[in-house]
Amino acid sequence: MQSTVTFGRRGVSPPPTASAKAPQPKSSPRFAPAPAAGRASRPERPPNPDFSLQQISAMLFSAQGRMSRRHYCVQSLISAVVYLVGMGTARLTLPPLAASLIVLFLSTAFIWSAAATRVKRWHDRDKSGWWCWIMLLPIIGWVWAVVECRYLSGTRGPNRFGEDPRVQAQLSEIFA
Repeated sequence: MQSTVTFGRRGVSPPPTASAKAPQPKSSPRFAPAPAAGRASRPERPPNPDFSLQQISAMLFSAQGRMSRRHYCVQSLISAVVYLVGMGTARLTLPPLAASLIVLFLSTAFIWSAAATRVKRWHDRDKSGWWCWIMLLPIIGWVWAVVECRYLSGTRGPNRFGEDPRVQAQLSEIFA
């Protein structure tokens, strides 16, 4: 006599024999099987040249070229956080003279970096870096600089200060 196992209202046929194959789950790259021992899971890529020390120092302290709005905002935020954390740490942990020297060094680096970043953003708007001086005008100058540098997009395509940074970013993502 053959018995049937029942679950709920419907009966289920007896389990498949050993010759029948169970369905295989679809493989996806996220859940791919582990590579064999001694084999790399991905081909080795050369190091990204965008993150070399020379590139970072040029990005922070050089006033040449252009900078997109996204990079301007991110760089401004990161350098402000680094400055504030470094200044606070120096004041809290070092003797007064050493803390003053560290704060003087950090302040000089932060001011230079902020000026270079702002000049590159004005270049992206196809304006001279001398427009940074507009911030000396009370209230109106600050509002103008914030609107120009943070909210208005740069010149499309190349201008007298260099190539469009958005196109360069898109190409680096495509060919990375």
